[in-house]
Amino acid sequence: MQTRWLMCSLAGVLVGCQTPPEPVSAPPPLNIRIAPDLSAQSAVYTSRYVTERPAGANMTDILGVPVEARLPVMSKMSVKDGMEFLLSGSGVSLRTPTSYAESELYAQPLPLGQTDMGHMSLRQALQVMGGQAFVLEEDVVRRQVGFRLKYGYVWQAPKAVKEWSASAHRSPTPQSAKPSTESSASAIMMTPQLKQSLAAQSGSNVASSSSATAKAATSSQQTMLAQSDDLFGGGVSTQPSRAKASGSKASTATRTTPVKKAQVAYRVHAGESYRSALTRWAYKDGNRHLAFAQDEAFLDTLEEKAAQDFVKTGSLARAVAALSASQASLSSLTLYPKPSLNLVAFHPWRGERVTTLMVTGKTLQAAVKSTTEHYDWHWDTDASWAVDDYPFSAYPLVTREGDISAAMAVLLKPYPLKAQRLDATKTLYIKEATPL
Repeated sequence: MQTRWLMCSLAGVLVGCQTPPEPVSAPPPLNIRIAPDLSAQSAVYTSRYVTERPAGANMTDILGVPVEARLPVMSKMSVKDGMEFLLSGSGVSLRTPTSYAESELYAQPLPLGQTDMGHMSLRQALQVMGGQAFVLEEDVVRRQVGFRLKYGYVWQAPKAVKEWSASAHRSPTPQSAKPSTESSASAIMMTPQLKQSLAAQSGSNVASSSSATAKAATSSQQTMLAQSDDLFGGGVSTQPSRAKASGSKASTATRTTPVKKAQVAYRVHAGESYRSALTRWAYKDGNRHLAFAQDEAFLDTLEEKAAQDFVKTGSLARAVAALSASQASLSSLTLYPKPSLNLVAFHPWRGERVTTLMVTGKTLQAAVKSTTEHYDWHWDTDASWAVDDYPFSAYPLVTREGDISAAMAVLLKPYPLKAQRLDATKTLYIKEATPL
């Protein structure tokens, strides 16, 4: 009996200590699965070729994608403008500046040497633009990039000057200056008309005194006019009016003497490129705009260095003609002036008619439109590129007469675009050449 009681107690204890079984989780649906991580594939080497298969892991690194880092050559282009142009279409954007140094970096002018960096990755192009004092930071979640100063470099914001008032340091104006009562009273000039009106009101005695005062004022006014004529006419003497008149006549005769205009000398220094010399000549002649024909052989010839000094006195046309005759490689050099645009152009098409123009427009689309209209062509905007527009700055251009293909080649060269023409209707189409 006692043994049976012990066995029942032990069984009750064992039953109470038993843990409930864990719930079985439902298996995930078969139509959803997790993709494996991308891994870079190695190149396949054969006896003749090296085949590199496209690696997905390399394409996920957006900044590592190689591109043609070429920017349009524009005046006053900042570092921020260049970076935004490179990042356009990549899905990555510049972040809002987080420091004073970063904001000042974006405002710096972009060096001309960084407008054509060749074939490289986006990351390398951004690092080149950032310079050696900044490190590139990448936010792979938001797909943003920014720059931070490296350790040891400092760019502090200018401190504001306290207790300084601009109004206190501003020079007084005639409106703000308030003369005293005595000075204002002494500054009133008694003219003869005023004296006559006062004399009519005050009587004959006042009339006689005012007449005398008017004569004195008139003589004083004539003396002041004579002195001012001498001072502004070239004489600085304070002698009587007769002496001043003779001095004034002498100075006038000296100024009217014709002076022979000095002849202008146009030089090419030994070791200087002909293009540099022609550029200096054009601006020396007073021209505001200068255009070179974008012919590769012609431009290569202009980059040659002069073996010896060259000097020609006279006009710009005579100097260019003499330089062309003295060098066999420059025998086709031709000067074409266009005074209406304050422009001169140099081209190698001697004996042919040319077209010169100022390519204008704040954007590339506006520049393309004005250029096609100048060549009397039509641009079909509906069938052209539909990406964001590019900023643009005006520059001169010279081509053969009516050669719109050459004009479009020069205009679209810095951009990933190309021109297609339909001669039957004189219609132009702009397409993307190498979209990112």
